[in-house]
Amino acid sequence: MLSGRNILIVDDDRVLAEGVAKALSNNGFQTALVASGEAGLRHLASNRVDLVILDLSLPDMDGVEVCRQIRRESDVPIIMLTARTDETDRIVGLELGADDYVCKPFSLRELVARVKAVLRRSPARPPASSRALRTGDIEVDIDGMTVTKGGQIVDVTPTEMRILRTLMESRGRLVKRQELEQAVWGEPASDPHVIEVHVSNLRRKLEDDPRRPQHLLTVRGLGYRWV
Repeated sequence: MLSGRNILIVDDDRVLAEGVAKALSNNGFQTALVASGEAGLRHLASNRVDLVILDLSLPDMDGVEVCRQIRRESDVPIIMLTARTDETDRIVGLELGADDYVCKPFSLRELVARVKAVLRRSPARPPASSRALRTGDIEVDIDGMTVTKGGQIVDVTPTEMRILRTLMESRGRLVKRQELEQAVWGEPASDPHVIEVHVSNLRRKLEDDPRRPQHLLTVRGLGYRWV
């Protein structure tokens, strides 16, 4: 059953996005609208989403990069929207894992039909609580993309979520700095201190005493270990 599925629309064209949202709502879907790539990634990190409608031309980052970052963490279906006519953009988007591609201008009926077709081809996403990583009172809900401590939601960025998940999935094992950068960004970080900043932020949010961490430990000169 497709009605009730959650659709995230990432597009800075407010008029177009609201038109798409209305058409989807009329077909029984729940919708959320954001106007930038970063906002889209933040929404995905803390909300259940069944499909993303992603514009390639965004004010803060290229839609292709947004797609790349989504695919590092999630297999949520993605439909790309673009006014570009270059076939290369379409190929790159599909190679990165987009499920469909719609060129502007388009009819709302066509887009809704594409959404339904993609969702029919995609397996139903499990309840958000079905997969979780836990250490003490800290829990990462993988499908729901949320972090809680003592039952309270912790506001983490998409990058912090990727770091935390990588470390918790390797619990007890040393994760070298280069390995962590590869898992988070797919390449070495441009700034050697960027991981340290994100780790410090995670400790501030999750550790009872960030100065004496009990879970997110530094192995000096090598990397990090989650215990």
